[in-house]
Amino acid sequence: HDFGTMDEGQTDSWSFTIENIGTGTLSWNVSESLSWVTSVSPASGTTTTETDTITVDIDTTGLASGHHDGYISVTSDGGNQDVYVEVTIATQGPTPIVDWTRVWSFDPNNYGRIDGGGSVNVGNRIRIYSLISDVISVQMAYGPSGNLGPLQDATYNSSTGKWILEWNIPLDATLGAYDVRVVATNANGDTIEDYLSYFNVTTV
Repeated sequence: HDFGTMDEGQTDSWSFTIENIGTGTLSWNVSESLSWVTSVSPASGTTTTETDTITVDIDTTGLASGHHDGYISVTSDGGNQDVYVEVTIATQGPTPIVDWTRVWSFDPNNYGRIDGGGSVNVGNRIRIYSLISDVISVQMAYGPSGNLGPLQDATYNSSTGKWILEWNIPLDATLGAYDVRVVATNANGDTIEDYLSYFNVTTV
């Protein structure tokens, strides 16, 4: 049986049957030694006129990319047979990387770029964007160090490849160092998360 192409860490199941085509009672046993086969159930039994179903569970956690195969052995007092099983683990893409390259401050009188560690005056608007690949959603939060606000959905700009979120820095904002938190999610539901002490909020 071919389980097809799967991502590392996925699970699947497949069933086959044992049938007694003779007379009397057929006693049988099923065994295997494949690291990615987690269960063969039931592993033994007897069959007269009924058909017995054997379920094979697999778990691809820890398997390297590429082809994996082997045999499940069925032995009985009526004969033996090996059942071939195989699975292909998809080539894993690169881990998404957060590129904290630009932070922009929008001020009616100053549209200059500031890098991490720069300052933003209260009452100004700040736009934070990050370049993140192979993800389907990005959320960001910011706030004074150790007191971040709630995560908010960033907007993806397909022409630039940037995930963007803007905030107004209120006039009564706490002064000092602010952190940024980013949570990115890919199509498989995996997430990466990062923090950065990124800018300072000051008064004019």
